[in-house]
This record gives sequence, C-alpha cells and structure tokens, in this order.
Amino acid sequence: MWQDYVYSGVSLAFTYSLIPQIIKGYKDKRQDISLQTSGITSLGLYTLAYTAHTLDLDYSALTNLATGTMWATILGQRLFYKQKNLENIIEEK
Repeated sequence: MWQDYVYSGVSLAFTYSLIPQIIKGYKDKRQDISLQTSGITSLGLYTLAYTAHTLDLDYSALTNLATGTMWATILGQRLFYKQKNLENIIEEK
C-alpha cells in the first residue's frame, strides 16, 4: 500500500509542474504544446486513473485524474487559441 502514496506524491509533483504552463498559455493566448502530446498524455492519464481505481489505489486514481485534467486543459487551450488565432487572421484580411 505504500506504493499508492509514493505514486500519488509523484503524480502531484507532475500536476504541480503543469500549473505554470497553463498560466503561460492563458497569458500568451497561445499554446506551444502539440495536439498529439496533450491529447495522448491526457488520454493515457485517464486510463491510468481508471486502472488505479480498479486496483483500489484511490489516491493514485485521484492524482492521475487531476494530472489528466491539467493536460486536458492544455489541450483545450491549444484548440481554443488556435481557433481564435485563425479567426483573427481571417478578420485582418
């Protein structure tokens, strides 16, 4: 069971490390991380969260869910700001 705590601690560190990236994306109104990276990573983390839940590793499941949600936020920023930038380019022409 100690593995659940270690795994959760590492996942929290990864989650915390994404906060500056999300803030930077919000401030710059653009996202530098590719669609493939953010999409595959968020899908993988949600899969890990489900797997951890089925193994009764509840802390790990929650932290993976949180990290997956952060990556999904980055994916959403990428899609949203890409659309906004395209609209601005069209309006300028």
